[in-house]
Amino acid sequence: MKQIIKEIFILAIFSLVIILATVLASKAFATTPQETCEIKGGVWTGEYCAPRDMTDDEIVYAQEYTKHAEMKGLLYVD
Repeated sequence: MKQIIKEIFILAIFSLVIILATVLASKAFATTPQETCEIKGGVWTGEYCAPRDMTDDEIVYAQEYTKHAEMKGLLYVD
């Protein structure tokens, strides 16, 4: 019985170490919203990643929509 508990404990510790390593690695390779936008081929407007073919009016509308959605708590923008 002690052997089984010991093996379960070792497995749990090993799993936690793997999870911790994964979290730390993902933080190390995280990108900013601007970099993510550039990777996707968009244009960062300061608050919004706009496709390259959007008109200025569409960009303004998207920024206003994002601002209102964030104020209502429907959207979180970093």
